[in-house]
Amino acid sequence: MTASFARRAMTTLMLLSLCACQSLPGQQNNSQPDRNAPPVSRGCGDNFSYMHRISMMNAAAKQRELDRLDRALDKDNDPCPVLRLAIFLSWPDPEFQSDRQASRLFSKAMQMPELALADQAFATLLHSHVSQRQTLRNQIGALDQDYRTAEQTRAQLDGEVVKLRSQLEQLNRLEDSLQEKQQAVPSLLSE
Repeated sequence: MTASFARRAMTTLMLLSLCACQSLPGQQNNSQPDRNAPPVSRGCGDNFSYMHRISMMNAAAKQRELDRLDRALDKDNDPCPVLRLAIFLSWPDPEFQSDRQASRLFSKAMQMPELALADQAFATLLHSHVSQRQTLRNQIGALDQDYRTAEQTRAQLDGEVVKLRSQLEQLNRLEDSLQEKQQAVPSLLSE
């Protein structure tokens, strides 16, 4: 018997003991839910499979999924449609992607105590990814603007260089003309 098997067996026995203790006769069973008890966490299923499913959908299927998630989101306070819609909107697809909305929904999902811890961790991970992607997009936008400004400045400077070269050529022609005249003057004086 390995140590791993022994640990699993002990854990299973402890869980069975706890379950058995819960069902002993003579214990009071309140039919009223405890209002101060934390909400029951529920998982939303395999998020990676859901992401794979999104990747395989065509545009019409994606639109139907978006509509379904929107309806489910409006229906009740279930955290799973919030998480699934955030995942859907964070998927890199130019037609449906909305990092701003996805980030807002991930934040909302992370605040929902009804969402299982694994799903909250997944939401945190994707929220971080989406936030970083937004930051990079903003940086790319700023760099693109800097590039356009630099290109405009370069074009202006190129125009000035052409203008200055033209002026320099004129000055060189004028200087050559003056030198020719100066050489012609001494030859006239010597005659």
